[in-house]
Amino acid sequence: MLSRNVSIYPLLAAALLLAAGCQEDASVGPAAGSFDEVGYVNVRHEPQHRHEFENEAIRIYDVLLPPGYVTLHHAHTEDTIYLVVRGSTLRTKALIGSSSLPIALPVPSGTVLWSAHKAEPVVHEVTNEGDGAARLVGVELKYEQSGFTRPVLSSQGLQLDDTYAKVRVYDLTLEPGESTAELDIDFSGLMIAKTEASVTISGGQQSRTGSYEPASWELLEAPGKLMITNVGISTFNAMLYEYP
Repeated sequence: MLSRNVSIYPLLAAALLLAAGCQEDASVGPAAGSFDEVGYVNVRHEPQHRHEFENEAIRIYDVLLPPGYVTLHHAHTEDTIYLVVRGSTLRTKALIGSSSLPIALPVPSGTVLWSAHKAEPVVHEVTNEGDGAARLVGVELKYEQSGFTRPVLSSQGLQLDDTYAKVRVYDLTLEPGESTAELDIDFSGLMIAKTEASVTISGGQQSRTGSYEPASWELLEAPGKLMITNVGISTFNAMLYEYP
């Protein structure tokens, strides 16, 4: 089963799985230790950390920071992996804990950042000091499973980028006309586009074509077989996440 926020052509009728706003209280309840008596909001309620999707395992949000924007002080308490879709110079100031983002350093497009916020919560503010807007896709990994026993995926256009405790990260690059091999998807995962492209995803007896843009994403859910083909005129580059 696949769920997505990409634009799908009329040959496939599919609804976007975009979750509505969360009803959770705006502040994180005080925890033992350093979280007492500090004013902040949950990251869910930082205005430029825009909620997109949530299920029992993950939550996806789209971060868009205009030039000069300073976020509210906000708390991260779930393990999170970030993809920098549009880089900039970001300054982070942590009130509690440490931050995974560089301090007043350029963060290039395509950078992947892993933060173990569940073990090391952080409350911080982030300032975009660059000339252009910064954009990141954050994925909170709420599940407890960690470690991998499955072989690494192997295919044309697919390369393992890194492995963290709760997620494997692959770089996917397909030139116009290129396809991956037929992949056995016996896991749940996520694909996030870094470039604009027209892509056909086929599996079993079904096939559909979608128009992707940077930061659009697609859920990958087991079990099933999957082939990804770039049917456009420009290079398709994306990150693929594999969960344990």
